Amino acid sequence: MTTLADIGDMLKNARRAAGFSQKELAERAGIARTTLARMETLAQGDMSVSAFVRLFEAAG
Repeated sequence: MTTLADIGDMLKNARRAAGFSQKELAERAGIARTTLARMETLAQGDMSVSAFVRLFEAAG
């Protein structure tokens, strides 16, 4: 089963594979860098699915 922690790790891996910093990917996806950081580390319990989708799309 895929957990939210797994998704956060997948997001971080996709960002790194695309060669983006958190700032660069956040700007491409139209979200705050701090939102991306929280999603990658799961520091905040409520994660926006639409923000995840935009981040993965922006990372390619």
